[in-house]
Amino acid sequence: MKTFWLEVVTPKKRLFSGEVTFVSAPAVTGTVGVLANHMPLFTPLEKGRVKVKDRAGKVHFFEIGKGVLEVAQGKVTLLVEDPSQAAEVAAERVAEAREKIKEIIKKRKELERKGRGPEGLRRSFLDMKIVAKRRLRSRSPFMVEEEKGEG
Repeated sequence: MKTFWLEVVTPKKRLFSGEVTFVSAPAVTGTVGVLANHMPLFTPLEKGRVKVKDRAGKVHFFEIGKGVLEVAQGKVTLLVEDPSQAAEVAAERVAEAREKIKEIIKKRKELERKGRGPEGLRRSFLDMKIVAKRRLRSRSPFMVEEEKGEG
């Protein structure tokens, strides 16, 4: 597979420098993936995770702060804020995810308490099947409906 040169640089140090086959980064407009011979590109990056696949096929991940990605002349450069700031963001994401999980568990317990949990849903589904069968039977061509007498 074709390779290209990648540098991931912060104001304090170089996080990565070497030949790679693929890099993806969190751009403002969505995740950007770059392979060898990519067209020239300059885009702003958000805080997040960069994925790099090196020449040997090993995958590396880097947490980054905001920055920019440049693709030019067979080289990709990521100039990013200090990843320690990004680590704080990652900790915030973990805390947010933990809160969402707690909410989901709480809602599920509430539904189960009200009889609308998995068992309640199964019962509702069976009830719907029974009603559907009854409706089909009532439309059977072999069944004769009683005519109302005029009176």
